[in-house]
Amino acid sequence: MRRTLTVLLAAALALTACAGDDGSGDPPGSTSSASGDPLTLLLFGGPEEVAGYERMAAALEDANPDLELTISPVANQDDLLGRLSTSFAAGSPPELFLINFRKYGQFVEQGGIAEVQPYLDASDVIAEDDFVEPPLEAFRFDGETLSCQPQNVSNLVAYVNLDLFEEAGLEVPYDGWTWDEFVVAAEAMTNEDTYGLGTEASIIRLAPFVWSNGGEVVDDPDAPTRLTLDEGPAREAYDFFLDLSLVHEVVPPDAAEQSEDAESRFLRGGLGMYLHSRKSTPTLRTITDFDWDVVPLPVAPEEP
Repeated sequence: MRRTLTVLLAAALALTACAGDDGSGDPPGSTSSASGDPLTLLLFGGPEEVAGYERMAAALEDANPDLELTISPVANQDDLLGRLSTSFAAGSPPELFLINFRKYGQFVEQGGIAEVQPYLDASDVIAEDDFVEPPLEAFRFDGETLSCQPQNVSNLVAYVNLDLFEEAGLEVPYDGWTWDEFVVAAEAMTNEDTYGLGTEASIIRLAPFVWSNGGEVVDDPDAPTRLTLDEGPAREAYDFFLDLSLVHEVVPPDAAEQSEDAESRFLRGGLGMYLHSRKSTPTLRTITDFDWDVVPLPVAPEEP
């Protein structure tokens, strides 16, 4: 299994990640590897993303005749967590699974994850030094040993509808832009048929604006005890983010968002801009009715 796992990781550009521990004390899947039993990779994602993993699995099987890898997709992260919890309780977890770094700690604490560090150390395909350190830190649950392998790193970006930008007479901000220019663009594309902006109202979407303004989300990034969104630059960014909806009205109201989420609205051409991570890219590549692209987030105004 050691060779199988390292090949899998390399082929997937550091595919996660986490391997289920069957409680035997042996590396997960070691018996399966020796006997040729199939392996399962549990994950969630849209149809296009799942199709990408299925192509990857097929390529791995072609290159490794003794490997049989089954992709087992679920609809969303809640379903994934439910499936994992049930399978661990039954003593039959998947050999591999993808999980958000904010969610994997519960399985480490329960002893349900076999550490990936020994596989990485023994690999002659990839090495720890091949990866930048910040993503690895998220999976060092004890601060030292890698529990899982990061699958990807993605910053927040602005997906833009180029057709709507052109119709509104706007320049596409490939070289960067300011908060004020961002608001002007969103307002120019907001009308009875479209909204200028779609985004999730969450801390992970707000945080880049806080950092751009020189603020912090928490009092101590290394050992946080409280949020600091009500203080100084962080509060300025918080107010700016809320004003996109409450003042400028360029974001769909909650009722409209509940009936059609931001990604769906962008897909049909009903959003000028959509803030999200690289995760949306496979789905957005199915768009044929208009041209779209990716631009950087706007930056906070400099101090006068």
